Amino acid sequence: MPEVKDAAEAVRLAKKYAREMSEWFFWGSVIESSYDEEHKVWRVVFTAATGLLAPYRTYEVLIDATTGALKEFRRLDSHEGRGR
Repeated sequence: MPEVKDAAEAVRLAKKYAREMSEWFFWGSVIESSYDEEHKVWRVVFTAATGLLAPYRTYEVLIDATTGALKEFRRLDSHEGRGR
């Protein structure tokens, strides 16, 4: 995969990985997208539902900026911003 150079590309990859996790994954909105220069990782925090009647929850995706590979995908109990 190519290098991830901006937040828009990181969000596009986050959506792709979310769809791969479940076909019943309904994307809500992006809450935060930030780049960690030290670790070369994009962090995308977003809301999504896992079904038609399921509540929207907050998720975090970490994407390797050099390869575009998924490093971590998890649900957050609550979202606290970590800056930009």
